[in-house]
Amino acid sequence: MEQPNVRIMVVIIRENKLLLLKSKDSRNSDWLLPGGSVKCGKSIVESAQEDVWEETNLQIRIKRILMINESISPDKHRHVINIYFLGEILGGELKVGRSSILQDCKFLGLEEIEKIEIHPNIKKEIKEMIADGIYVEAKHQGNMWTDR
Repeated sequence: MEQPNVRIMVVIIRENKLLLLKSKDSRNSDWLLPGGSVKCGKSIVESAQEDVWEETNLQIRIKRILMINESISPDKHRHVINIYFLGEILGGELKVGRSSILQDCKFLGLEEIEKIEIHPNIKKEIKEMIADGIYVEAKHQGNMWTDR
C-alpha cells in the first residue's frame, strides 16, 4: 500500500461567498477549493499559498486550520488526507490560472453552491462556516470517500 496523499485546500470567503475553482478533466467536471498537494521541501503553508497564487492569481495569508477529513477507497488502495485552511486575500486580481484542467474561478453564494458538485462534498460544512462567520472549531470529519 502506498503512503497517503496529503492535500491542502484553502477556504476563502468574501461577502459571504466562497472562492471555488471549476475543474474539467476527462472524467468529470467538479468545483474545488483552491489548493493542491504538499510540495517536498516546502511547508504546508508555503504550498497552500503557492497553489492559490498559481490557480487564482491571489496572494493570501493562511490564518488557521479549519478541518481535516480523509478519503479512503473501499478497497484501501487510495487514501487522501485533506487539510482545510482559512485564507485571507492580501492582494492580486482574481483570474483563472494556466492549468489545462481549470476552467473558471469565482466566488459563489450558498444558493449557487447548492446547485453544483463540489469534491469532496463539503457543502454542509461550507454552509456552517458561512452561517457561523467562519468561527467554527477545527474538527476531524473522518472518511469522506464516495463512489461517483
